[in-house]
Amino acid sequence: MADWTDGYNLDVEYTKGFYRELAPGYLCYIMTTQGYEAPDITQPYTYCELGCGHGYTTNILAAANPLGEFYATDFEPAHIANAKSLARDAQLKNVHFFDDSFAELGQRDDLPQFDFIVFHGILSWVSPAVQQDIVQFLKRRLKVGGVVYASYNAMPGCGSLLGLRALLKAHIQTLGGNAVDRIDAAVQFVQQVAAQNSAYFQQHPTAKARLDSFETANKHYLSHEYLHEYWQPFFHHEIVSMLTAAKLKFISVAEIDAVFESCCFTPEQHAILQTITDPILLEQVKDTFLNRTFRRDLFVRGARKLTHVEQRVRLFESTRFTLTKPVAHIPAEHGLANGSFTFSEIFHSQVLPLLAQQPHSIAELCVALSEPNPNVFYQQLVLAIATQCVYPTIPVSGDAVETCRALNRVTAERGILDPSYCILVAPVLGSGFPLDNLSIMLLSAVAKGEFEPAALVQKLQRFGVTGFLGKVFTSSAEMQLEFERLWPIFESEQLPLLRKCTSSSVVSSKQYSRFNKKRNILTLFCFPKHRVSTPLNALSMFWK
Repeated sequence: MADWTDGYNLDVEYTKGFYRELAPGYLCYIMTTQGYEAPDITQPYTYCELGCGHGYTTNILAAANPLGEFYATDFEPAHIANAKSLARDAQLKNVHFFDDSFAELGQRDDLPQFDFIVFHGILSWVSPAVQQDIVQFLKRRLKVGGVVYASYNAMPGCGSLLGLRALLKAHIQTLGGNAVDRIDAAVQFVQQVAAQNSAYFQQHPTAKARLDSFETANKHYLSHEYLHEYWQPFFHHEIVSMLTAAKLKFISVAEIDAVFESCCFTPEQHAILQTITDPILLEQVKDTFLNRTFRRDLFVRGARKLTHVEQRVRLFESTRFTLTKPVAHIPAEHGLANGSFTFSEIFHSQVLPLLAQQPHSIAELCVALSEPNPNVFYQQLVLAIATQCVYPTIPVSGDAVETCRALNRVTAERGILDPSYCILVAPVLGSGFPLDNLSIMLLSAVAKGEFEPAALVQKLQRFGVTGFLGKVFTSSAEMQLEFERLWPIFESEQLPLLRKCTSSSVVSSKQYSRFNKKRNILTLFCFPKHRVSTPLNALSMFWK
C-alpha cells in the first residue's frame, strides 16, 4: 500500500480494552512458574507496548506500577490523542505515547532499552514488511534478560475461519456508507449465505459459532479484527522462526491454566504429549488437540534459569496471593476454555476465606492449615488465577496509592458517560480490576454526593444516559426503581471488594462522612492507614 496505513483498516477507531496478560507482575509470575528469572520489578524498569490502541492498558499499568517507565505507540493519531488525554487527566508522569509506525519508533534516539516489550494481536494484522519492523525493534531495543509477549491469530484453529473472513471482506468492498453500517450489512449477508444449507458452515462449526457471535460483538472490534488488508493466522513454529532473528527463545504460553495440562487435555492426549521431546512439535500437537484460534506466547532474550530451590522459594514463599471475588461467589466447580476442574474441599472452604482476610504465600497457607505439601495449594492457586478469582500480588511502591487514586477518579468521572471506562487500578495487583458500568455510575455518584437514586437519575438524564447493564429505560421512574432494587446488591456484594480501590480513590473524607451518616455503614470505606476488619478484607489488594 502506498499510503501511511500500509493496509491497516482505520475506517473506525479500535475498541478500548484492558488485557491483564500484559501486566509486568503477571508476566513475571508466568516466568517463575516456568523456571526463569524475571526482570526485577521492585527496582526501576522499562516497558513498551507496540500497537497500544487507545492506550487504556498502558495507562492502567503505568498507574499501578510507578516504578516502571512505560512507552507505547499506535500509528493512529486519534488513538494516541485519547491515550494522552487519559494520562494527562490522571497526571501520570511515567507514561509516554507516540503515533509512530514501528519502523519510526525503532529509529528514535530518545528511547531506552526495554525490560518488557508486548504486542497484542498485531502480528496477524500487519504486512510482512511491518512484521519485520517489529523484529528489528525487538533486536535493537530489548535488553538481555528482557521479556516479549506476543499474541496472534493461531493455526490450525483459524484455518476454518479463513472462508468466513474472505466472504465478509469481499462483500464489504461492494458497499458504500460508513464503516459500522457496512460491517452490519456484511454480517447480515454472510448470515443469509450460512442459512442456505451452506456446506462450508456445516463442515466448519468453528466458523458458524464465530458468525453467531457477531450478533452481540462490538462492530468496531469486528472491523479491526477481520477487515484489514492483511489477516494472517500463524502456526506457532512460524512465530518462533520469525522471532529467532531477534535472539528470542520461547518459554511458555502466557495463559496460567496451561501450566497444568490436566485441565486442558484428556489422559489419552496427555500420554501422547509425554512422548514428545521436541518443544516446537509439542506446541503444534497441543494446538491441534485444542484447535487453538489464538495464542499468547512468552519469549525471553537470554533469561537465566532458576535453580529448583530458587524457583520453589519464589513460588511458595516470596509470592503472595489475594482474593479478587467474594468467597460466596466462587463455585467449587469451574469451566475453563478447554476443560473443567473442581477445587478441593479444603481449598474452597478454608484457603479462600484466608485469602479473603489478607494475602498469603503458599508457605503461610501451609503453616495455617498444617499442610506439609505446598504443591497441593500451588496447583489449586494457579487454577484459581485462571478463573480470575485469585491473583498474585506484587510489592507496592510508595507512589502507587497516589497514582492509582488519580486514575481511578478519572475512570469514575468518565465511566458514567462512557461504559468502555470500566477498569479500576489495584496497586497490590499491579494491574486493573474490571467493573460494570452500573458500579462506575454508583461510585461516581457517591464521590459527588449524589448517591440518592432520584438525584442520580436526574443527572444521568441530563447527560442523555438512558440505561445501564444493557437495559434501556422508558421513564425516569422506571430507572429509579431499578437503581433502588440494585443498590442493596451493590452495597453488600460489590462495595466490600471495591472500597479499598474506589472509595479511597474517588471519595474524599468529607464525602465519606456525609455518605456514612446517610447510609449508616461504619465500615463502608477504607482509607490509607485506616484498617477495618470485614467479612471480605481485600484491603491490601488496593492499599498497602
